[in-house]
Amino acid sequence: MPAKGGGVKALLLDLDGTVLDTNQLIVSSFQHTLGELLGLTVTAEQLYPYFGEPLIHTMARFAPDRAEEMVAHYRAYNIAHHDNLARVFPGLGDVLRRLREGGVRLAIVTSKYAPMAKRGLDLFGLTPLFETLVTMETTPRHKPDPAPAVAALERLDLPPEETVMVGDSVLDIECGRGAGTATAVVGWSVFPRQDLLASRPDYWLDRPDDLLQFLA
Repeated sequence: MPAKGGGVKALLLDLDGTVLDTNQLIVSSFQHTLGELLGLTVTAEQLYPYFGEPLIHTMARFAPDRAEEMVAHYRAYNIAHHDNLARVFPGLGDVLRRLREGGVRLAIVTSKYAPMAKRGLDLFGLTPLFETLVTMETTPRHKPDPAPAVAALERLDLPPEETVMVGDSVLDIECGRGAGTATAVVGWSVFPRQDLLASRPDYWLDRPDDLLQFLA
């Protein structure tokens, strides 16, 4: 595990639930899709366990033979409502800028597909802060598999020992650990605290300012 401060050269950050608060957008998109196509009524709490996995995998849980149709329906609704419902977690944008100014390199590692990942970052002027975006299209295997984190490390040309994977879910922790990075979990996650702590992250971040501990 890197020492606090100078041992950390880069942070690999999950996007939804970590950098961007898209929780309401995601829940609304699922509810719209499952309601219109399958006649299902689902609560946010029923959907949270699937946050962070590729969308096609989640849809296949509900209707394997209609998963692609459901993904298209979800995305159409998500695109239409994205800019009104997406937010940056309070204070996080400034923290990320301070990290970059301090020499910490940043990358996004997400299971989201590239056009919407970039749209969210562009919306809040965050795109220039990240050297690379690893998205659903980048690797054939996805979180919790380490492949996405490994791809980010290869692009940054950094060893895992100098890197921290930051996320809001157990999937992120397992992905980073499998790639050999240290791991950090954010306290603003929708997942139960006890479940996140049980995944044994190296760092617990109660608020965005806690990321500044990784400055040299």
